[in-house]
Amino acid sequence: MTARQSALEGQNTALRQKLAAAAKSLEALSGESSNTARADVAERPEPRISPVTVYLNRKTVLCVGGRSGSIANYRDLIERVGGRFAHHDGEA
Repeated sequence: MTARQSALEGQNTALRQKLAAAAKSLEALSGESSNTARADVAERPEPRISPVTVYLNRKTVLCVGGRSGSIANYRDLIERVGGRFAHHDGEA
């Protein structure tokens, strides 16, 4: 998991560098000041990358117990990222 996170952080850094280079090229083409475009990129919050998405492809997630009102949300989330969801209420 740590190695995967390091790889994703490296990809994130490379993509940010490409984005900065593209923004700089766009500035040169459109005649905008470089400070404005860099400020826009810098102000955006860094997107959260969930490594779970990578690891749930064709995997089954079992939820035992928990809040019954959250089960539908869990199922939806797991299935959206390619996983299978199973639930047991914890009763015998």
